[in-house]
Amino acid sequence: MISIYKIIDDSNFFGQHTKTTSYYIYGYKGLELNGDKINVASLTKDDVYDEYSSYDSIQAALDSLKSDYPSLVKLN
Repeated sequence: MISIYKIIDDSNFFGQHTKTTSYYIYGYKGLELNGDKINVASLTKDDVYDEYSSYDSIQAALDSLKSDYPSLVKLN
């Protein structure tokens, strides 16, 4: 289960106004289902998917994920 977070940084530093948008990937890998439930008791810190790379678009983040996980499915 992985989410893509959109971060908007709107800052004003010594009169210089900048606004940037970045996308970050965060979630869990290696989750196992027991029946119809995720077995969260078995999660460890090694199961955290925390790629700290930022992406300029949501499509770039998705493309990166799809290269690692070709069978990735989007849930709404």
